[in-house]
This record gives sequence, C-alpha cells and structure tokens, in this order.
Amino acid sequence: MVLSNKVSLDARKLSKLLDFSTTSSIAGRMACTDFPSSLLKPAIQAYIKAFGVDMQDAARGVEEYRSFGDFFARELKPGARPVDPRENVLVSPADGLFHNWGNVEQGFIEQVKGQTYSIAELLDDPVEARKYTKGSFATIYLSPADYHRVHSPMPGSVVSARYSPGALYSVQPFVTKLLKNLFVANERISIHLETPHGRVCVVMVAATIVGRVSLAFSSLETNGKTRLPKADLFSRPIPLSKGAELGIFHIGSTVVLLTERRFAPTADQGSKVRMGQQLMELR
Repeated sequence: MVLSNKVSLDARKLSKLLDFSTTSSIAGRMACTDFPSSLLKPAIQAYIKAFGVDMQDAARGVEEYRSFGDFFARELKPGARPVDPRENVLVSPADGLFHNWGNVEQGFIEQVKGQTYSIAELLDDPVEARKYTKGSFATIYLSPADYHRVHSPMPGSVVSARYSPGALYSVQPFVTKLLKNLFVANERISIHLETPHGRVCVVMVAATIVGRVSLAFSSLETNGKTRLPKADLFSRPIPLSKGAELGIFHIGSTVVLLTERRFAPTADQGSKVRMGQQLMELR
C-alpha cells in the first residue's frame, strides 16, 4: 500500500517493516473463522498462557468461544468493572496502560516525550479539532492480554463518529517512540460525545494483526473492504450512560481521549488502569 504522507520521511524505511496491512487483513479473516473446539480450545489456552490473560472476569469459559475473534472480543461478567459515578470524574474507557497525559498546546498533543502530532489530523476534521484546543488528552495502550472493549468515559450522547483509513502499524510502546505521527497514520475511528462537561472525543486507533475496530451504535469499522473516509452524523444524538459500551478492538490497540475542558490526571502515568476507574478529574 502507499505509505501515509503523514509519516515522517526519516521513518519511511522503518514504517515499511512495521505496516502489516495485508497480514492484518488475512488475520482478520482467520480470526472470524469458526474452528472445531478440539482445535480452538488448546489454541486459546496457549494464547492465554503466552500473554498472561486474566480470565477470572470473563463471562464465558474457554470452551464456549466459537473463534479467535470471539475470544478477543470477549465480554465480562456483570459488575466486573465498577464505574466511578462522580460527576466531575472522567473514567478510563478501557483496560490498559495509562501511557501519557497532558494539555493540548496550539492544536498538538504528545505521542511520546519530544514528539507531538496534530489533533486536526488525528480527527481528520479541523472544525471538530477546534473544540479541543483548550482541553486535555490522555492515551491508553491495550496489550494483547487486556479486555478489548471500549466504554464511555462520561455520561452524555454520541453526536458523530468518523472513520479515517490508513496504515496498520504496531502501536506497542517501543514503536510509538520510533515512528512519528503513528496515531495519525493508522486507521482509526473518532467518536464525539456531548457531555455535561463539554465535548469528549474517544479515538480508537487500529493496529496490526486483525486491525479491526467495530462500534456498538454504528456500522463504521476499520480494516474493511472499503477503505474510504466516512462519517456518521446523528440527527438524534445517541444517549449513553457512563461506562456504556462504545466499541470493540478485535485485538489490542490504543485509545486517545480528548476533552474540551481541562482535566487533571488522578491515575499514575505508566500504571495499569481498568475500565470504569477514575482516570482524570475536572480542574
């Protein structure tokens, strides 16, 4: 595929090695294929052991999954992730590593220390990006071991969602240090929420191996047959409670959060977080 011109020139050779779009398309089809339990169960058990997956909160046992994709998108037992109900608290939308936090500065946010990228390019929408120029951001990395569903960090309504096609580079932390503009280059879906504390945007960034993101309220998805930009604008915003499901990573990736107002972190950067726990609070 043609590499995104948003990837810096000094990273082109590296990016060729890290973009697995073709492999991810094949893996996506394999992940959705039903296999006999006699083959699938030992394969899932091997994956659990290799990556240290905690299955205690999973709603189903290993023998109940129909495919690897079904396992990756596993749901949890009711009540497994208590959601902090306080009004001024923004909760983590996913299980993962709280990679970084900061304030938006002149339309840019931090990928890693010393590297920034444009929120207008991230959202593929300069008009929407202006809403977040005086706000904050947070980045959460989901590993292969994590729960893969993403939830609303605040109560509110979905007003729009946008699919942005792109590459499928790995988003592992060491790659984010090496490859500039990684989240801008990769396939992603931006979900815009109207909340009691202004706009909040949840950006689900796809990655290598399967590379598929699907939504709970829209047919938009990444790594599909048609790789053209598309937006859903809801004439009637879709109401959501805090902690309601937004979408699924069909294997781990990254969530970038943007807020219109400024929030301060309450979880330690570099720590593991769980969906529903306090992540940031209103200043």
